[in-house]
Amino acid sequence: MCEYLDFKELNLHDCKVYAWGILSESHKLLMDVDWIVSWKLQNGTYRLHISPCTFVFSNVWDVNIDIVMNTTLIIDSMEIISEQVPHNISVLSKGTKEYACRINFLEGSFSFRTIDFTIIQRTKEIESTIANLSENEREGISLSMDGTKYRVNL
Repeated sequence: MCEYLDFKELNLHDCKVYAWGILSESHKLLMDVDWIVSWKLQNGTYRLHISPCTFVFSNVWDVNIDIVMNTTLIIDSMEIISEQVPHNISVLSKGTKEYACRINFLEGSFSFRTIDFTIIQRTKEIESTIANLSENEREGISLSMDGTKYRVNL
């Protein structure tokens, strides 16, 4: 079962990235992220609901990485730059769209082209007053694609 999220309503600000990888044979970009599902102000303190997730981008190409590796990767924003017909439309479903995306970090960015974005929530949300989880809370670093799937409508 897959649930759906609207990209325009998705706020990825302050989400920490622990690891990323590119699966060259399947053309996927994976990111291990502490997804801040919601922020709630209670008695003057923000209560964050955070879940360790794998972000999966499919049919990825034209990847450009400009990051500072001596710092923590914290997402500032994600934006869709343009939409077009995929370069390999002949092997994709009719009507498939490709998106030029950029993930902006506090220092640097990833830009790439993709046909979709899925968030895989690997564990239930954990309530916290800080924007990232401990290694124990998040059960280590993982690019697993097992869990609750949220398809993001780009």
